Amino acid sequence: MSNHINAVKKFYEVFSTGDLTGFDQILAGDWQPLPAVPGNPGGWEGQKGTVGYLRAVLSDLTYSVEEIYECAPDVVACRCVLRGEQRGPFLGLSATGVAIELTTMEFHYFQNGQIVATRHLEDFFGVYQQLLSAGAAQIA
Repeated sequence: MSNHINAVKKFYEVFSTGDLTGFDQILAGDWQPLPAVPGNPGGWEGQKGTVGYLRAVLSDLTYSVEEIYECAPDVVACRCVLRGEQRGPFLGLSATGVAIELTTMEFHYFQNGQIVATRHLEDFFGVYQQLLSAGAAQIA
């Protein structure tokens, strides 16, 4: 298995374990999410904030790599699934306590052995539907 694939797997393990020290090794200090994520300015601290937020609103959080491919010398593509129980407001909806699944597709770009950018696409609409079906209410 390539070093790039190992780094991407560690990227997702941080969400599951909460051990934020891994980002300092695998992400470049100026790492950027593409497109930008509200509240995440990029870099180590921005991504640590995103992990902290998700772990606060979703208990039993896991982020599993379902498929992973090295599609160019410095690009890794993957399909992942984030799972957790919604314990706090999420996507503008009240907490429900139900288990959700969020599918993501991402491309991780490397330079000098570190991830410098991640192009991401998440199925937030699917999660929104899951939460509405469970009785979530919009937060005013």
